[in-house]
Amino acid sequence: MQEQFDFHTLLTWFLSRKSLHLDAEGPWVVSMIAKNIAYSYSALPKTKAPLEKITVNIEKIKDKDYLGNEAQYLSSVLKLKEFVVSNIKEHVVDFLIHGSVSTLDYVKGWSDLDTLVILKSKTITNPLALMDLREKLHRAHDYLLALDPLQHHGFIFCTEFDLNQYLSHCMPVAVLQESKSLIDGQFLTLAQRRSTNDIESFFAKKVALFKRSHQSGILQHHEFEGKYLQESYKDMNTMNQMKYFLSIVMSLPIYYLDAIGEPCYKKESFNRVKPDFVDDWEMIERASEVRQIWGEKETIPHVGNDIPLWLPEVLGDRYFERAHNIAKLMLDNLVSKSIRAA
Repeated sequence: MQEQFDFHTLLTWFLSRKSLHLDAEGPWVVSMIAKNIAYSYSALPKTKAPLEKITVNIEKIKDKDYLGNEAQYLSSVLKLKEFVVSNIKEHVVDFLIHGSVSTLDYVKGWSDLDTLVILKSKTITNPLALMDLREKLHRAHDYLLALDPLQHHGFIFCTEFDLNQYLSHCMPVAVLQESKSLIDGQFLTLAQRRSTNDIESFFAKKVALFKRSHQSGILQHHEFEGKYLQESYKDMNTMNQMKYFLSIVMSLPIYYLDAIGEPCYKKESFNRVKPDFVDDWEMIERASEVRQIWGEKETIPHVGNDIPLWLPEVLGDRYFERAHNIAKLMLDNLVSKSIRAA
C-alpha cells in the first residue's frame, strides 16, 4: 500500500502546478521525471490481499443543471467539461466531478470544484503522453480557480492500477456514487481492498498532523505563498491555508464512517457520527458554520488571502488543539472497535 500511496503523491505533484518550476530547468527535466513515473508505475506491486469487486453507476453530467439562475457562477463547470472532451478525453478512463458541485447542494463562494481524474495506464507509461496531459491539466486548472480562488488541492487523480486495488479511505465509494462524469455515463468497476491497519494508519496520520500543529503552533502542510497557517490567528493573511485546515476537520466524520465499514455521503456523515462524540463536537460544528455562512458574509469571488474579521468569532481560538482533541477521540474509538472485533 505504501508504494501505491507514494507513487500517487509523486504523480499528483507532477501533474499539478506545484511542479511548474521544473519547466524553468528545461524540457529535459520534465522528460526525466515523466520517464521515472512511467517506470515506477510499471513496477508497482500487486496486492495479495483479498479484493471485493464493486460496480458504481456513474451518471453523465446534465448541462441543464448548470444553466439555471446560477449559470454565470457555475459557468466554469461546463467550460471544464468542454475542455476535457476536446483536449483530455484520450488520456482518461473518465473525468468525474464529485462533492457539493456535483450534487448541487454547494455553498456559493465556499464550495470548490472537486474532481477525480481516472488516468489510463497507457498515458502514464508513455512519457510523451504524460507530458502532454500535464500541460493540458495546467491550463485546465484555471477553471478550478474560477469557481473558488481559495481552492487548495487542484485535480485529484486515480489510475487504472488504483481501480484494480482500490483504497476506499482515499476516496470513499459513497462519494463516487454521487459523482458525475464530464465525458459519458458508465458503470465503473473497482476491486476494493479494505485493510483495517491501512485505514487506521490513514486516520492516524491526520491525528498526528493535528498533534504536531498543536505542539508547534503551525500547520506545516499546504503552504501558500511561502506561509503556513498558525494557531490562534497569529497571521491573518492565511485564508487559503485556513480553508484547507477546515476541510480536513469537516472530512473527519466521513473517513471515520468508512473506517468502521459504514460509508455514507459527506452531508449525511455529521448526524451519524455526532452522537458518539457529542461533548467534543463543537470544533466540527463551528467549522461547518463558517462554511455555511461564508456566502452571506463575503463577496464572491473572494479577493485576497486575508481571514475575514468575523471568522474568529465563529470558529473560536486554539483551533489546532480542539481539532486534535476530536480527531484523537475518533482514532481511539477506531482502535477500540478493531480490538473488540479481533
